[in-house]
Amino acid sequence: MLRLNALLVTGLCSLSLFAFADGTATTTEQEKYAAWANQLWQSLHRQHGKIELPNGMATLSIGEKFYYLNPDDADKA
Repeated sequence: MLRLNALLVTGLCSLSLFAFADGTATTTEQEKYAAWANQLWQSLHRQHGKIELPNGMATLSIGEKFYYLNPDDADKA
């Protein structure tokens, strides 16, 4: 699940490269998309280290190269 969340966020960030690669989007559309993507990225509460899952089901140890998104942030991503 964690790996899936990380891939989803990476995919969202990568979409901007494909969406505007053909040059058909206007600068205003690009700016709106970039602002939306930045707002989404900034709103995520990315966690490292020891993370206790909701309801105490398990404790994760997340290294610095990865991060955990809580269920609400995972839904946003």
